[in-house]
Amino acid sequence: MATYTCITCRVAFLDAELQRAHYKTDWHRYNLRRKVASMAPVTAEGFQERVRAQRAVAEEESKGTATYCTVCSKKFATFNAYENHLKSRRHVELEKKAVRAVSRQVEMLNEKNLEKGLGVDGVDKDAMNAAIQQAIKAQPSTSPKKVPSVPTEESRRAPGAGAGAGASRRGPQERDPTEKPPRLQWFEQRAKKLAKQQWEESEEEDEEEEVEDWEDIDSDDGLECENPGVEDQDAEDAEAGESPPQGAIPITDCLFCSHHSSSLVKNVAHMTKIHSFFIPDIEYLSDLKGLIKYLGEKIGVGKVCLWCNEKGKSFYSTEAVQAHMNDKSHCKLFTDGDAALEFADFYDFR
Repeated sequence: MATYTCITCRVAFLDAELQRAHYKTDWHRYNLRRKVASMAPVTAEGFQERVRAQRAVAEEESKGTATYCTVCSKKFATFNAYENHLKSRRHVELEKKAVRAVSRQVEMLNEKNLEKGLGVDGVDKDAMNAAIQQAIKAQPSTSPKKVPSVPTEESRRAPGAGAGAGASRRGPQERDPTEKPPRLQWFEQRAKKLAKQQWEESEEEDEEEEVEDWEDIDSDDGLECENPGVEDQDAEDAEAGESPPQGAIPITDCLFCSHHSSSLVKNVAHMTKIHSFFIPDIEYLSDLKGLIKYLGEKIGVGKVCLWCNEKGKSFYSTEAVQAHMNDKSHCKLFTDGDAALEFADFYDFR
């Protein structure tokens, strides 16, 4: 009887369906990242233990930081005060109003899909609740706000006060309430890209196993000809011709200020000297240009702090996230634990 295996995770399956399902799991994806970093794979039990430990740490951290109510726009000194507020009648009423508003938006979108003939598939309740909670955070607060002061003649003449300030400098009152934070859009794009990469890698593994089967039967070494090299060259050509995303910081511009350098090396030297930026394990770094380009997209497009990542407040302009990193001394990469896998593509530990 034929045996189906996963080389990355070192497991075997009874049929191809189980093998394909395995390729879609977080466990397989995690081991793929470890394989890129030349690290040994973990077992399914070991992976579950790591997941549980990570969740426990995240829950503990959330208890210490979840002291701001996004629905009511109120900050609390202690977590207990925050929990008591969540049970208050005023908070519950405001949250219900926000949920109803978001639900109406979802219904309108479904109606538009029906008009276009797309139909409405069954929606996962958990996914719907998560989407509603994200939309609630993006909704403007219904609690009373201070009326902004009327700008003076001097403030009107100040740099950036005119129409040229751009959409990235709009205040919270002028921002579209339905607009997703750049950070959320960035992580969604990254998730889609990783999912696509995972699918392509699973397809490559399927092809490798098919080639191995043919070799066992025919002992034909000519089957593994020039395809890998051709595919690598095609990928390099596609990457070279790909234009950078809008807002991405060029590799010769500082990630943390507006300084421009004449070369990539001089830019890294500037960031090291002025902002105390350093690249961990630089002796194993194999793609400096790719790393700085990726960080430029993360900051310029996603408005993501290199140290906070998905934690902390969201930023809506490159200047804001740069100011945050300088003020908090966050001009550094977060590489603790599994976070280092984010940069595995730019290193070679062999």
